[in-house]
Amino acid sequence: MSWWYPQRIQYMNLLKAISKQSISTEELPDVINKTIQTIDNLVGRSSYTAQCQLFYEFLPSKVNDHHGLRGHLITLCKDNLHSCWVSVQKSGIEELIEVERLMGESDPQLPLQRSVLACFCEMTFVYPNTSSSDALVDQSSWLLAAANMALYIFLRCDALMGEDMESAVANDVLKSLLRTSDGLPKFASKFLIPLRNDLDTECNRLQANAYALSNDIQKAGDHEQKKQFEASLMANDATLLRLRLLQVTVQRLSDCYDKFHIAQ
Repeated sequence: MSWWYPQRIQYMNLLKAISKQSISTEELPDVINKTIQTIDNLVGRSSYTAQCQLFYEFLPSKVNDHHGLRGHLITLCKDNLHSCWVSVQKSGIEELIEVERLMGESDPQLPLQRSVLACFCEMTFVYPNTSSSDALVDQSSWLLAAANMALYIFLRCDALMGEDMESAVANDVLKSLLRTSDGLPKFASKFLIPLRNDLDTECNRLQANAYALSNDIQKAGDHEQKKQFEASLMANDATLLRLRLLQVTVQRLSDCYDKFHIAQ
């Protein structure tokens, strides 16, 4: 018997639908904020096994996904992993599994178990996203969340690898992220490298566009034309700023990946 019976999945789907409603203001309406808080509370108060069932259901990318909500779910997955990892450090895996059984879970699962986490990583670290044709900047929210999750794993593994009691767990977590196949980590080939290449290309394009628009503003023949160019430049710069933030995070992630890849 699992705490996470099918009706709760239906409830989550309803909450997900509400949180994806279109808005016309910069701030989220109160109903959407409360819906997201309800999702967080429902996940946070469930067993680890139940949380795993949630992520199995909702992490896979789907057509017409809301990128912001998907990013939020990826962040919840990262936080869930951290919470479990800390608990394992304090009590050990066997005791945590026993706690899951006492909560009514007949088939306990923990998010840092290699088979479980590897599945989550397989769902999360995929780029390009074949379910979406949206522009890179429109997908930046979930991509930033995914990059931060991977960065968290690398940094925590780096901190724990030298400790005998922690190295085995950290090694399993790292292997779950990298998912090496035929000598090549899928994390790099299916996510990091194509994302980094697309970011470099798009940022270079936007930088060149900014330069061209600045020249157009200088050469504008009338006030209205100049205003149009200035508005275009402002929009271009806003997009570039969002992608630069992602690019900086991805570059740091690349440095961490290179460190671990060379060491293996």
